[in-house]
Amino acid sequence: VAAAFPRAKLYAIGMSAGANIVTKYAGMTGTECPLSGAVSVGNGYDWDEGTQHLSKRWIWNYIIMYTSRRQFYYKHEELYTDPGSPLHGRVCPRAMASVRGFRDFDTHF
Repeated sequence: VAAAFPRAKLYAIGMSAGANIVTKYAGMTGTECPLSGAVSVGNGYDWDEGTQHLSKRWIWNYIIMYTSRRQFYYKHEELYTDPGSPLHGRVCPRAMASVRGFRDFDTHF
């Protein structure tokens, strides 16, 4: 979007676990964050407790981990591997390939 419309402002909205992802992204990128604003809707009150609860249920752990890795990493892998990308090097491809659960995904992503 930024390449096609360089003057456009970018905003993000995340719901539930996506709210935590948007919040984490904005916080980790800090002043380099390309977003003009972000909205976090319905994120868990205690991320650690919530992910521990989900991790104990293998089906939720698998579904969330598989979906997250596919949607947030593999779908945009070139952003993390292209040396010209501002996100280059922020995620280790080998670490992402070895992720076995939701908490692993959160640690590496």
